[in-house]
Amino acid sequence: MNRTLRSTRAAACTLALALLSGACSKSTPTSATPDCDGINLLAYTSDRNQPAGQSKIYLYDLDNDGFRAIPGIDGAGVEHSPALANDRRSMAFVTDRSGTGSDVLFYDRCTDRTLVVPDIVTSFTERAPAFSGDGHLLAFVRDTTGGQSRIRLFDGQALKYVGIHAVDSLLSIGSSSAGRPALTQTANVIAFAADLGTGWDIYVYDRGADSLRSVSFLNTAQDEVDPWITPDGRYLVFASNRAGGQGGYDLYLYDLATKAPVGLANLNSPADERQPTMSNDANFFVFSSNRTDLGAHGGWDVWNYTRSTATFAQKPEESSGGDDTEPYYAHP
Repeated sequence: MNRTLRSTRAAACTLALALLSGACSKSTPTSATPDCDGINLLAYTSDRNQPAGQSKIYLYDLDNDGFRAIPGIDGAGVEHSPALANDRRSMAFVTDRSGTGSDVLFYDRCTDRTLVVPDIVTSFTERAPAFSGDGHLLAFVRDTTGGQSRIRLFDGQALKYVGIHAVDSLLSIGSSSAGRPALTQTANVIAFAADLGTGWDIYVYDRGADSLRSVSFLNTAQDEVDPWITPDGRYLVFASNRAGGQGGYDLYLYDLATKAPVGLANLNSPADERQPTMSNDANFFVFSSNRTDLGAHGGWDVWNYTRSTATFAQKPEESSGGDDTEPYYAHP
């Protein structure tokens, strides 16, 4: 490796460490007024006001009922699948802007800088990023040759990949596909969806034991997708089109400590409910749905749901006449 490439990579990895760990950067902002504020923030994908086939990432402040600026992510083409660390500063997202296909890039809200990490961006397709609760680890899916997917776990402090051998073994079976992973506070537990050729199922991986847990409620003969887990590893929410639901895909909440499902009164509809994200206490949820009731805007909308009161809400402009999908909630 020549000296220039080595220096470029070292600089990139140093910034990657700042992004992943939430460390403070002294670099000069590329915008005159970068926006680093906000406590309860929701990142999501929308094709509102975009040419056909394109999408942008939006960052919504749920406390102030309005959008936060993220100019460094506002590029041409398709940008989607945002992940927002709980420091509310570091973001990861998927784009085709680097010229190597679908890649995971990073963004520092406080300096308005976008970062390409060479160890993460490859000639393969990278997608579906998710942070650990402490922001030190990033998981994502890499689609390799032969129709297989692999989940990769990158340590932003050690600047290296972390082994998840039992997951690798599972996904080496046949033509596998993996969905977005979901991580606990330190990624000691990772939930993910995978299709091993017989339909989509949810898997729960214990990193300390390097083994997969057996959780009978999670999977049926139908599809289970879109897992999200709380930082303490207690609650897991996911979508399924299993029998007995309201219709289409419904959301299900499971308590991994008591090993029992938890009710989500009035949440599901005859349409599809997908891509849930939730607060640490599993009381506040954001999800996407193509339902047509409750003042829906058409297509896929983002909805807020509070479990303790079984009530829905939509903030001003949070949803649109376009498709609003892939919500990712970050908060203290």
